[in-house]
Amino acid sequence: MDTEMNSLGAFLRNRRERIDPRSAGVALVNRRRVPGLRREELATLAGVSATYYARLEQGRDRNPSPEVLDAIADALRLDDAERDHLHRLGSPSQQRGSAEAPDAVRPGVRDLLSLWTDLPAFVVNARRDVLAATELAEHVNPGWAPGNNLALFTFRDSRAKDTYPDWDVIAGQVVAGLRSAAAAYPGGEVGSLIEHLLAEDQSFAQLWSTQDVYARTVGEKRFSIKGFGVITLQFESFGVDGAPGQTLFVYFPARGSSDETAFARLRARVSG
Repeated sequence: MDTEMNSLGAFLRNRRERIDPRSAGVALVNRRRVPGLRREELATLAGVSATYYARLEQGRDRNPSPEVLDAIADALRLDDAERDHLHRLGSPSQQRGSAEAPDAVRPGVRDLLSLWTDLPAFVVNARRDVLAATELAEHVNPGWAPGNNLALFTFRDSRAKDTYPDWDVIAGQVVAGLRSAAAAYPGGEVGSLIEHLLAEDQSFAQLWSTQDVYARTVGEKRFSIKGFGVITLQFESFGVDGAPGQTLFVYFPARGSSDETAFARLRARVSG
C-alpha cells in the first residue's frame, strides 16, 4: 500500500502523468509512449534539478523543503487539497498527527447530539468510524448508525447503493477522504482499514489507484429513503476541538425546497 511505501513518489508520478505537455507549454516533437510530462520537464517547470526530482519520485529523498514542495505543486497545478496532501507526504515529521485518533466522544458533544432531535448529525474519527449520532441520522442513512464505518458501509454493505443514488461519486469521495486521513494519521487502524479494502474490494482498489484526495467540508448529497423518495441534503462539518481526527457532520435541507417538505415528513414519522 502506498501509504507506507513511497507514497510521496507515487503521488508525484500520478499527478505528473495527468498533465498534458502542450498545456504546460512543452512542444511535442514525436509521439510519446507514456502519458503526461517527463520527469525532466516537470523538474524544469518547478525549478529543481532533474536528478533531484527523480530522487523524490523514486523515494530516495523524502524530506524536500516546503519551498520545493510549493514549487512542485505549482508545476503540477495542484488544488488546495492536493497541495496540503503533498506537504503532509513530503514533511511527515511536521505535518502528521498521531497514528491513532481518539475514539472517545466528549460528553458535551454527546449532549449536543442528543438535543438535535430535528437534524441528522454524527461524529466520525479519522478511520471514518461513526462514534456518535443523533437519532434521526440512521433514518436518513443506515451507514450513519453508531458502530458503523462509512468506508465499509459504502463498499461492503449491499444497502449502500440503494441509499446513494450517486454511489459512484460518493465512493470516490470516501476513498479520497481515506487517502487524506492516511497521510495525516499514518499506520494504525486507518492503514489497516485501507489494506483490508484493497484486498477485498476491486472497486475500492481501482479508486485508490487514482491517488485522488478529498477535503470537502461543505456540500450536498442525495439520499434515497424508503417511503420518501430521493432527498437532497446540504452538509457542514466541524473539527471537534481537542480530539484530533474527529469530525462532526450536520445535514439539513435547503430552506423553502421540496426537500425540506419531504424531510419534515420523515422527521415527523421518526419523532411520532
